[in-house]
Amino acid sequence: LGLGRQEDWGTHRIGHEITALYGTTHGVTLAIVFPAWMKYVYKENMNRFVQFAENVFGVLKAGKSSEQVALEGIRKIEDFIKDMNMPTYLSEYNLPTDDFELIAEKCTKGSCVGRFKKLYKEDVINILELAK
Repeated sequence: LGLGRQEDWGTHRIGHEITALYGTTHGVTLAIVFPAWMKYVYKENMNRFVQFAENVFGVLKAGKSSEQVALEGIRKIEDFIKDMNMPTYLSEYNLPTDDFELIAEKCTKGSCVGRFKKLYKEDVINILELAK
């Protein structure tokens, strides 16, 4: 459902590999991976994250830098996920954190995933580190 916009399935690919490896539900893996991905890529297109914060969570820009607004939006999505009693970190769901290289390799298959920011193996590992 792209509605004429470019779609990015990078978080789904990462989440799928976590699901395949540990048997967790896909929704849980997305709740964990999505905020970490946002923290990793927001500087690629700060304006998109500012729009997200303003339009989805009503964050007001007055007196704040674009980066402050973007980061507030990311905090608010994390809070929203937590309010639904979902984890936002691997440790909150007692998932191991020693298979990042394997997950990243399977996810990228020697290439990259995602469109917003092309994610290579090292990027996926970095996102998983943020999701610890």
